[in-house]
Amino acid sequence: HAAGRMRDRSPSRLASDQRPHVRIEIRPRNPLAAGSHVAIGPHCTFGDDVDIVCPDGFVLGGCSYLGAGVRIRCWRLQTGDNLYWEERVEVGRGGAQQTAEAVVSIGRATFCGAGVVINPAAPVTIGDEVGIGAGVGIWTHGAWGSVALGFPRKLAPVAIGDRVWLT
Repeated sequence: HAAGRMRDRSPSRLASDQRPHVRIEIRPRNPLAAGSHVAIGPHCTFGDDVDIVCPDGFVLGGCSYLGAGVRIRCWRLQTGDNLYWEERVEVGRGGAQQTAEAVVSIGRATFCGAGVVINPAAPVTIGDEVGIGAGVGIWTHGAWGSVALGFPRKLAPVAIGDRVWLT
C-alpha cells in the first residue's frame, strides 16, 4: 500500500496551506506486483482537491493539467502529453471501476470540459487531439433499468478515434 500527498513544487507566493492538495493512491492486488506505479511527466499542474485511486497504475503525460476537483477511480489510467482537464472531471462511478476491465487510455493533446464523466466499467480508449465538451458523459453500459423488467445488463468497451469533438 502506497499513499501520498503531493504539493505544488513550483515556487509560489502562497503559504503551504494554500497550495493545491493532490492525493494519489496505488493499492495493488499484490504489494509485490510489477507495474503498479505512478508516473507524472514534467511540467504538470494540478488544481486543488485532485483525487486519484488507480490500483494498477497511473501515468500522466508531460505538460498536462488536472483542474480542481478532478476525481479518478479506475483500475489503470494512462495519458499522452498535453492533457487538459477542467474542474470536476470524473473518471469512474459505481463498483465496476475497481475491476481489471476498468482501464482508461487517453492520447495526446486531449481536452475535457468541466463536469465530464467517464464511466469505465469496460475499457475506454480516447485518441489524440480529442475535445470533450463540458458535461459530456462517456458510459460503457446502457441505462441501468431493472433486469427484471427486461433491460439488458451489458458492458462494452468505448473507443473514440483521433481528432474527434464531443459536445
